[in-house]
Amino acid sequence: MNTEFNNVLKNIKEANDQTLAVATDLSKLATRTQGLLLNKQMAAFELWLDAGARQIQSFSEIRDGRDLFKTQAEVAQDLGRKLVTSLTEVVEIQTQARDEMAKLVEGNLKQMQATVKPGKKTAPSAKSSVARKKAA
Repeated sequence: MNTEFNNVLKNIKEANDQTLAVATDLSKLATRTQGLLLNKQMAAFELWLDAGARQIQSFSEIRDGRDLFKTQAEVAQDLGRKLVTSLTEVVEIQTQARDEMAKLVEGNLKQMQATVKPGKKTAPSAKSSVARKKAA
């Protein structure tokens, strides 16, 4: 009886250790991913600021309305290309994070299945305990 109880406690401890390890790994993944996304957000903000500065500068250099529209269009196109590139990188970061998270969860499920073996008794059932007491 004592050995069975110790086995149950050991299984619980192993499961908790595995869960804690996965939670720690998920936390590290989330922290890293958020850091990368924050850097991309700051870079996008910088792109907007640069585009705004170029637009303001273009006002001081224009000769006529055509120059203004041409410069504004160039600034908008350049900004659009850079933002699309940045967005593609953001999607790659999120896809990588999703894939890593899926691997962590899948690995944890496999470990849990290996730890908790179906059909293996880790503690006596209530019926068997009552039957033993009646027999004694």
